[in-house]
Amino acid sequence: MVSYGGIEIAGGVTDAEIYGNSIYYVPSPHAPWQWAPYDFPAATRIVTYGNGTNPRSIHIRNNIFVTNGNDVRLVYNHLTRPVDVVFQGNNYHNYSG
Repeated sequence: MVSYGGIEIAGGVTDAEIYGNSIYYVPSPHAPWQWAPYDFPAATRIVTYGNGTNPRSIHIRNNIFVTNGNDVRLVYNHLTRPVDVVFQGNNYHNYSG
């Protein structure tokens, strides 16, 4: 089990092409996100570092995202200035509803 995200992109990541993945995400019952108010578990997380550095030119295409658990997001986006972040052709499913 993972603590934060099946795919996590943070800070100064640039020019990333993420495609053709199958992500099945079940959060750990003892994950550290339980104590952080803005860190939510998700199949995919895109976040800004504390110093304000944002990922840019991130293309997430043709993936399968599946989650299993209450309060689990398929995508969590916490960017201060998103620049060229694309989700295209992905499939999403949450077994919890």
